[in-house]
Amino acid sequence: MSRGTFLVVGATSTIGRCVARRLAAEGCGLCLTGRDPEELAAVAADIAVRCGRPPLAVPLEARDFGSYPALMDACGAIPGGLAGAVITWGMPEDPLARTDPAATAQVVEVNLTAPALLLEWLADRLGPGSCLAVLSSVAGDRGRADTRLYGAAKAGLNVFLAGLRAHCDRRGIRVLTVKLGRVDTRLSFGLAGAFLAISPESAAKAVVRSLRRGRGTVYIPGWWRWIMLALRSLPEGLFRRLPR
Repeated sequence: MSRGTFLVVGATSTIGRCVARRLAAEGCGLCLTGRDPEELAAVAADIAVRCGRPPLAVPLEARDFGSYPALMDACGAIPGGLAGAVITWGMPEDPLARTDPAATAQVVEVNLTAPALLLEWLADRLGPGSCLAVLSSVAGDRGRADTRLYGAAKAGLNVFLAGLRAHCDRRGIRVLTVKLGRVDTRLSFGLAGAFLAISPESAAKAVVRSLRRGRGTVYIPGWWRWIMLALRSLPEGLFRRLPR
């Protein structure tokens, strides 16, 4: 993996912050984005103290597409350009999203539309040897009743990333789909299946390790690959009878 500058999109999220810290600890330069300017500045200051190399911080709201040009200009001014990017955007499903058009649009835009737009821009500007890593979810592998909208958005993201990978492969740009299982964050507090959760630090370590290996799709933790293989193999009628 290159020791150049990496863009971490969503660096104020729990996982995004951990990914940024680990990249900085390995000697990478950083450009960080986050929705809350004050929180983003605090994350950048923390990394500067820990690693002695202050990151560039650019406020960015996923659904504010008009704010993207400022990030593009900032990345374009980085000496040597970007070595890669890690996109950690994600929004869990709220039952309201199933009946409110605005809430439905928000889930789809954060989990699919926004990453796709940003990735298209990045793919046109990165050079050979660079890497794009995107945090998706095992929820996109098969539709479940309680995460049907979130899972559909992540499934769409996975298909988009497969197509982007085919597009970028001929140019020497690696595109990595990271299918996360349950991670112990504030968004997952109180949800079923907590015994399967891993820490954000463990997830970040696995993400950065995957950046080096360059495989097309990884499951984190790795055993989710076999769980989802089994679930995808179940007939529809039997799958619907599984506990939520």
